Amino acid sequence: MDNRDVSLSILQCTKKMLGLLPEMKEFDVDILALINSAMFTLFEIGVIPNGVNYSVKDEDTQYTDIFSGKNSDEIISAVKTYIFIKVKLGFDITTTPSSVIDAYEKMEKELEWRLSVLVDHNDTFDEEESK
Repeated sequence: MDNRDVSLSILQCTKKMLGLLPEMKEFDVDILALINSAMFTLFEIGVIPNGVNYSVKDEDTQYTDIFSGKNSDEIISAVKTYIFIKVKLGFDITTTPSSVIDAYEKMEKELEWRLSVLVDHNDTFDEEESK
């Protein structure tokens, strides 16, 4: 990884939130597959705009490579949590109590809704500004 901000590396941030050390590479392929699945969902609901390459291939891909512009800090903060939840549910579910899984699933749906509302709000605001 180059000298870019490690806290913005999608893979490293997700691994940290999962409690994995950065040097642990054994699960990177699995985690990357789950991250990219979550990114695809974000693309489908409009959080990632058309034309943006949202594929995460390694630890060099950063949130700021995908999310920039208006409200990007708020979007990145919510997306970090969303990706963590999606990866946690797909990666480490066997050791997680069902009540926690239910809570994660509710948070996942709420974040999807909130992110889509934020994106819709930004689009509406941009249209009003351009008039």
